[in-house]
Amino acid sequence: MKVSVVIPTMNRAADLKKALDSLMIQTRPPYEIIIVDQSTNNESKIVVSETKLANPQCPSRFRYFEQEEKSLVKARNRGLSLVEGDIVSFLDDDIVLYPDYFEKVVACFEADSALGAVSGNTFVKDKSSGLKWALRKAIMRLFLISNFDGRMTLSGFGYPIYEREIDRRIQVEFLPGCNMNYRRTSIGDEKFDEWFTGYSFREDADFSYRIARGSNAVMIPDAKLHHNYSTSNRLNQAELKQMEMRNFHHLFKKYKGNGPVAKFLFAYSLFGLMLIDLLEFLFNRKAVKFDKLMASVGSTFSMILGRSRA
Repeated sequence: MKVSVVIPTMNRAADLKKALDSLMIQTRPPYEIIIVDQSTNNESKIVVSETKLANPQCPSRFRYFEQEEKSLVKARNRGLSLVEGDIVSFLDDDIVLYPDYFEKVVACFEADSALGAVSGNTFVKDKSSGLKWALRKAIMRLFLISNFDGRMTLSGFGYPIYEREIDRRIQVEFLPGCNMNYRRTSIGDEKFDEWFTGYSFREDADFSYRIARGSNAVMIPDAKLHHNYSTSNRLNQAELKQMEMRNFHHLFKKYKGNGPVAKFLFAYSLFGLMLIDLLEFLFNRKAVKFDKLMASVGSTFSMILGRSRA
């Protein structure tokens, strides 16, 4: 099976270099690599050029495209429109793969023809832990925000598994956006939803959920990678919170409808998110946490009053 890698990037040349270096040493090299660059400078373009020169063994189909519009989903869709492999791998530009990552991913696909999507075992530098994290998890479970199983909750919430390393194969509905591998035939005519704008949030959950409804999606422990979670190009906490709430609402309307029970459950989860933001502020009393709380409250009541963008 041939692997096509799609990496959108923007102003993260140093991170991109590490990601590409890890691609160059794969025990099962990808068939093609497609970089879609939204940067405001030439640094990432130079990294791609230098990687090609330094690695004569790299795939001959190593292509670089510039995109003026700053849109993650459009960058992913552009890459998707160009791929020719049997497996389409969407990677973030701030990941580092273990050398046998694609060997394990391809073996998983080859062993199970019903599989439509595979994600690996993500290692992060700072794992959540301690009493505050335990309290946060309890609130998220109670308010149907996440069951920590990679599946959509009754209220339309839920997250990819990101808070822990996995030790077994897990069937999921959401894949983490930093490493998503899809059988090309399972994608069919699907695309990333271009309703999501800019940096985006939940576009990965939306896309993987659609694929998982038509074929199996799993996370496997032996395809390993580091996610360095670059601080470049991130929104501030208040802006991110507004986007988070708005995008949760978009997915709720898309998949859960407008029935009274569904609306109640969605509102219930929203209040759980507000409670988490309130506790975060009370724990440290920082201005940035207060701004985040105000964004949470404002977004929630805008949605309840029917004033949110959708």
